[in-house]
Amino acid sequence: MAVTLLLIFYLRLSPAGPWGEPKFTNGVVGTSALAALYVSWYRFTFRRGGVLIPVRELQRPRTAGVKAGVFSIICIFSARAFGGSTLLPGASGLVILVIGLLALLQSLYLLTLREPLTSVISEKT
Repeated sequence: MAVTLLLIFYLRLSPAGPWGEPKFTNGVVGTSALAALYVSWYRFTFRRGGVLIPVRELQRPRTAGVKAGVFSIICIFSARAFGGSTLLPGASGLVILVIGLLALLQSLYLLTLREPLTSVISEKT
């Protein structure tokens, strides 16, 4: 399904849709393709349902927080380049900025954890 949506997106075969704007429909198809690719990658890699890695399963949450922080800073600084590109839609920079800010929020949460949650949960039971 994701590959089919990507082909429709790149070949710009999207219909005008109920809103009468083919470019908007193409963006919706592209976003749906990326979401389907992420879900399939996650399920293949981690052999489980869902779309997010549970924090309680992280062995080193601070290391994951640093990695998420680096990713978020890269997204935040590259949002300007994506927004000014002639190859991408004008809202691309805004979408990348939102992804970067959400990653920064996750990073700050992971950096505030003192120890893996699995040890805290096992001590309480």
